[in-house]
Amino acid sequence: MSGSRQNLQAGMELPGGTGTEHSSGDSRTAAQWPDCHRQYPRGFRKETGMKITYIAPFSPGCTGRMRGECLLRNFPSAEFTVIDTAVPLQDTSRLWRSIGWRFQVGPMISGLNEYIRRRIPAKTQELIWVDKAVFLTPELTRLLRDRAKLLVHYTPDMAFCANRSALFYRSAHYYDYLITTKTCEANDYRRLVDAGKTQIIMTTQGFQAQLHRPVVPFERKKGVVFIGLHEPSRELVLDRLLAGGVPLLLAGVGWESFVRRHRLPHLDYRGRSLFGDSYVEAVSGGMFAWGALSKRFPERHTTRTFEIPACGTALITERNEEISVFFGEKEAIFYSSVGEMIEKIFYYQAHPDELRQLTVRGNAAVHARALDYDSIISGLLRSMGVEKC
Repeated sequence: MSGSRQNLQAGMELPGGTGTEHSSGDSRTAAQWPDCHRQYPRGFRKETGMKITYIAPFSPGCTGRMRGECLLRNFPSAEFTVIDTAVPLQDTSRLWRSIGWRFQVGPMISGLNEYIRRRIPAKTQELIWVDKAVFLTPELTRLLRDRAKLLVHYTPDMAFCANRSALFYRSAHYYDYLITTKTCEANDYRRLVDAGKTQIIMTTQGFQAQLHRPVVPFERKKGVVFIGLHEPSRELVLDRLLAGGVPLLLAGVGWESFVRRHRLPHLDYRGRSLFGDSYVEAVSGGMFAWGALSKRFPERHTTRTFEIPACGTALITERNEEISVFFGEKEAIFYSSVGEMIEKIFYYQAHPDELRQLTVRGNAAVHARALDYDSIISGLLRSMGVEKC
């Protein structure tokens, strides 16, 4: 592994009871990444009866649940409270959900904040970790600040180029740490808070080692897999694949019209979503899976970037300086144009032994470079001066 790749993984600098109470209802080094702080004075040491509250969407298969389970594994003897923010959202009518998502007003917002407020433990928490706080009001965040020795916000999503939230912008200064995976938004985070009071940590997306694993033998793999949202640029690529006779397994929101126009025997449409084992089986069953990056904003890597090789499938990805830090040319299939992508797919279809070797190397890479959530969360906790218990 190159020195720069090793330094990035140190990136995680970049970047009374037990169990869970679930309230239902390029070659840059780490030092060159934005806001890579080395000194974190707000950490805490392990204590008997440590109290932790985790506020996040906690539905099965969502990444918020995966991160929460990692925290629990880091603190198995803590009093661990989960407040599932998916519950009040699901209990809101479709109309008010739409208004809430677009304008951050209405019954969905007030209901979610009241739901959380009622479930915050009365006793001071050593750590309160909030995932995706786009709907939390400043008033609620101030209450979390008062109840927490350490208040952390994490999002794997864009917070400025997309998912904009005036509520989050007005609340950000209450957090001790803001953790993001989006290097393109580093300056936006800097402008949002006082660096002397709120630290910004850059980290990477990841995969869940217990879930994302090879489950389909290489001999049974076929075609290309893509699971993700519809975008016009993605449709053009998939058009080319289908026109070339490449078997395609597709799932995701917004593809219904595309599927109606392509009633082909080599198109296998699995619906608007795949989660958990169904997702893993689909990805693992492909000879290739496309780790497409959004063209709606300057995305540089995604969860798919790591989930695909973790599932034992060859990652097809556009070439950029960020992904090149994680994978070498013999560990993933890089392309700079759609034509190059198609050409490489046909090449590896004709050379399965080379594809098998690349697939094995890609899978080994995500494990050797500690790109799983357990390693990432443990690294973040160390960066914040938090000890396991």
